Amino acid sequence: MNKILNKIAQMERNAAELQEVELASHKVELANVKDISKALFDIRDIQEKLNKSEGSLKALQNTVDSQKEQLKTQVTKAESVITELTKQVSAIGLDINDVENYDRLVYEINSSKKNYLNK
Repeated sequence: MNKILNKIAQMERNAAELQEVELASHKVELANVKDISKALFDIRDIQEKLNKSEGSLKALQNTVDSQKEQLKTQVTKAESVITELTKQVSAIGLDINDVENYDRLVYEINSSKKNYLNK
């Protein structure tokens, strides 16, 4: 009779352990579903931020391109002014370097070409 009672007790313990394993398995499955949902949310959130950033970057690049074109136009005009002024100053026998802001304008033209227009 003791053997039978021991066998029944052993079967009950085995059943309890099996139930614990099954419950743990369900917990793992639920945790995996939550992890997948969070990963999906995180990826979509970052993608949305990237889309906004790329849109802003494109708009900024368009602004930069437009400003470079404006600068190029102004540099060309300034070079024409210098060429014409150099002719006029030479014709009357003066030194172009004595003209106010001449050296500064030449510097800004060169700086513009080096830093903005040759990139």
